[in-house]
Amino acid sequence: MRSVGWGPRASAGPSDTSRNPPAPGSEPARRQGFRSRVSVPHVGREHVLFDVHAGLEERKEDTVIIDLPEDKDPILYVWGEMVPGIGIAASTFATSVYEHTTLGLREFEAARLRIAQVNGCLFCQDWRTERDGVQVEGDFAESVTEWRTTPAFDDRTRLAAEYAERYALDHHGLDAGFWTRMKASYTDREIVELSMCLGSWLAFGRLNRVLGLDAECVLPSHLPNHLPSHAIRADGQA
Repeated sequence: MRSVGWGPRASAGPSDTSRNPPAPGSEPARRQGFRSRVSVPHVGREHVLFDVHAGLEERKEDTVIIDLPEDKDPILYVWGEMVPGIGIAASTFATSVYEHTTLGLREFEAARLRIAQVNGCLFCQDWRTERDGVQVEGDFAESVTEWRTTPAFDDRTRLAAEYAERYALDHHGLDAGFWTRMKASYTDREIVELSMCLGSWLAFGRLNRVLGLDAECVLPSHLPNHLPSHAIRADGQA
């Protein structure tokens, strides 16, 4: 048996993606990832009610999260085999928010990335959604952390990042004033859609982070410094 846990850390680099993300646990997800254990810097904000990364740095690198058979892929095993009646349905839900969204790319990515930053999910932070060959700009994630003041965001994008953060950290504080601002920029249908997207990203990104699965499906930009270049295949696998 082997275990999913924490291991040697490597600093995050720029993202490099080209397609909508595969469902967690799917074979495309396995192909786009590679096996490594990495960490990312803490993303803090002065108003957050608690440190979302509290305790993570105290976990030992050999902490056992889930015991896995030696011949099983961690992502496919956890999402597909361990609880098939739930995992496969969850995977379908996770994929549907990308396949059926009507939201603009910038507000979609602002909300998704803010949830990813709160969760600390490595794969989620590194991923960039692409539509018709278009992605957000390279420094978009930095703008997401500074959503209050960045000049790069319009009202809808700024509200998407704010809603994501408050949905994850302070949903009881979503007051009438916030909803007045939200409904001035979003239709009721868009609010429901965005809320469902947030629910998917919060639940499944956090699940992957807590179990250590986000380090089992990491994009090539998180390549560990100690891994030789000849060990990397064209599809990003080690």
